[in-house]
Amino acid sequence: MGDLASFLRARARAIAEEAALGWEALDGCRVLVTGGTGLIGAQLARALLARAQVREVVLPVRDVARARALFGDSPRLRLEPWKAGEPLPAHEHVDYVVHGAAPTSSAGFINEPVEVIGAIACGTRAVLEAARSWRPKKLVFLSTMEVYGEAFGRLRETTFGPLDPMRARSSYPEAKRLAECLVAAYAKEYGVAGCVLRLAQTFGEGVAADDGRAFADFGRHALAGEDVVLLTTGEKKNPYLSVDDAVRAILVTLAKGEPGLAYNAANEATYVAVRDLARAAIDSLAPEGSAPEVVFELDARAAAAFRPPSELDLDTSRLRSLGWQPTEGLPEMFRAMAESWGFARG
Repeated sequence: MGDLASFLRARARAIAEEAALGWEALDGCRVLVTGGTGLIGAQLARALLARAQVREVVLPVRDVARARALFGDSPRLRLEPWKAGEPLPAHEHVDYVVHGAAPTSSAGFINEPVEVIGAIACGTRAVLEAARSWRPKKLVFLSTMEVYGEAFGRLRETTFGPLDPMRARSSYPEAKRLAECLVAAYAKEYGVAGCVLRLAQTFGEGVAADDGRAFADFGRHALAGEDVVLLTTGEKKNPYLSVDDAVRAILVTLAKGEPGLAYNAANEATYVAVRDLARAAIDSLAPEGSAPEVVFELDARAAAAFRPPSELDLDTSRLRSLGWQPTEGLPEMFRAMAESWGFARG
């Protein structure tokens, strides 16, 4: 296998060549992406840079040096220092905006809930304020399936369950709900053409080898031929989404999404319980001859860091009506993650 950067760019180039994603709407345009060094934002930026017809890709980032190491030098890439909540750097015009900058650590949601709320709410307000002057053709805010709260069953974009605001762990979904409302408010009061994209839990290539989330933990143990240990009963169910399918969803929403609407993005075929996700990791990645199992070591304190039990089965018909289709299931997602770690299987 070649180096990681080449692997990621090759996957991004494949996306840049997919005509069905509505690329023609972005040709000749300047696109600004916040969260451009994160898992999804970075792959979106690579796809935009791979599309030669996109005029310029603007990435406001906390660490310019890190971003330059990720993307290299390109005359069509502009890197600008920015911290969520601060005013964005001035621009004469931006055609499209994707706001994806947000904390993603479950431990942070509990241990630093004030900072989590501030980063999401203030960061979104700053982006929307800038968009008031830019008047972009479209702004897409990357939200989360967690806004649905403790919901059960097939969920369309207008169906919600309860969400306890007195739990520190609610800092993340409550802040995302507020940010969604800000998008709607700026659309109503100031005419900012904003859409919301509610993403299922997303993984695949580009996940850090030391990522603390469950799918990465499962993948590391499976690759080592070790049992996958669950600290809960593993009954919570939801769908997942590959990194590349998330990028495709963003591009389709930019090109074809209706301002003022939210869209669910998930691969409905991946709707499984956590214990089944662990089994999928083993089936996809365990070395031949090994026989790891899913084992349970229940830990109530550790379980408090996770989202409350629910069955978030997202209905994606609204996004599919724009021409989007997911392409990768759990085996492909686990293998892409492992390959980006340097552990490609034959």
